[in-house]
Amino acid sequence: MTGRLSEELKQAGDLAPVFTVAPDTYQRARRARRRDLGLAVVSSVAAVALIAGIVTSAAAREDAGPLPADGQGPVGVPSVVYGIPSDADLGPASSDLAVGRSAVSQLTDDEEPVVIDDRGGYHLLDLPGFSRPLHMLSLSPDGRQLAWGWSESASSAKGTPFGVRIADLDSGEVREVAIETGTSPYVYDFTWSPDGRWLVWEGIGAGRIAPGQVVSEPVPRPGDDNILYAVDDSGVVSIATLKALRVWDGELLSNEVRETGWYPSISTVADGVLVETIQRDRDDTFTTRHRRLVDGEVVEAIATLDDRSFVSDLGWVDARQALVLTVDTPASGVGHLDVLDLSDPEDTTSYRVGEVRGQGVTVAADLVAADRPGIERPAQAWVVDEDSSSSAAMLAIGGAGGLVVVAGLGWWMRRRRA
Repeated sequence: MTGRLSEELKQAGDLAPVFTVAPDTYQRARRARRRDLGLAVVSSVAAVALIAGIVTSAAAREDAGPLPADGQGPVGVPSVVYGIPSDADLGPASSDLAVGRSAVSQLTDDEEPVVIDDRGGYHLLDLPGFSRPLHMLSLSPDGRQLAWGWSESASSAKGTPFGVRIADLDSGEVREVAIETGTSPYVYDFTWSPDGRWLVWEGIGAGRIAPGQVVSEPVPRPGDDNILYAVDDSGVVSIATLKALRVWDGELLSNEVRETGWYPSISTVADGVLVETIQRDRDDTFTTRHRRLVDGEVVEAIATLDDRSFVSDLGWVDARQALVLTVDTPASGVGHLDVLDLSDPEDTTSYRVGEVRGQGVTVAADLVAADRPGIERPAQAWVVDEDSSSSAAMLAIGGAGGLVVVAGLGWWMRRRRA
């Protein structure tokens, strides 16, 4: 049996085709195997790096948080004053007001007071008696004082306690200024003298606060529309309205009639109204026109403000340069910090300092200069804007693309092995 089987196998072997195997087959197989392993390692490393990058980027934004108050960044006004959402993580509101010189004061979306110090640190403050929308707050030109109106619930038959408080941001001490009874407790606006020593507040009433004083002196508040106050370093107050320009220092010193129809926008005690605005509402847009006055005469329309709405003056960079807040359109919600150079009577130029997206913003004008534009600060973790949205989208697209590449390599390797 064994012999017959052996004979049949021999005959089958003689009839079988002959296959030639190349001498380097084994080496080529080993190289292919190494390539497969290399691709697997590279794809794995790429996937891990991509995921790590996404996680690290997200963590970096999450860990950014409020910038430290003692940061070592450059001193100045931020190039973008972001709106602060009500859920922003600024930590608990602090009653310690010794935060140091500050560049910006503003309100969060739920109207809580915040200051940004001159190095970019955010401080959520617990200001005694501050309540929106009844009151406003304002930063002094040098950024070392913060003023706000305050009121409390009626505690007796005498009515509601109210007044103005001024914090020294270096020491944290608060000066409480009494307002005569019978005046409305609401404080809508503040105007500082250029040296930051005198302060005029405005509400339904108005008053002047002298350096170091704890009692406010009543200031005339005309019944005209659109009142604009200015106070100089000696405490003299000018009161510009649609109809007149008054100068007051304990008594009315002058009362000049103005051409009606134009709103005063920038004024000083020495020069009176310098820039005024006329506003027209139309169905398709909101238009404004601005003109410059010298000695009461119109010298030019201000081309640098064309197609922008003048909102308010924020102080004086120097004797002839005014810091103003403008917006492109009222619906945009985005404002600009611009400096108008009024030194040349025949020509008004401007330069841009920064962008404003927040509400209730005041700025320390002394920290602004032509050679010191807005300082670019790292965006906080709670900032959501087009740039951050684009970055997030790019990360998401990159992550999806990386996963597709890894899946494709895995499929190719399986096909190759098959």
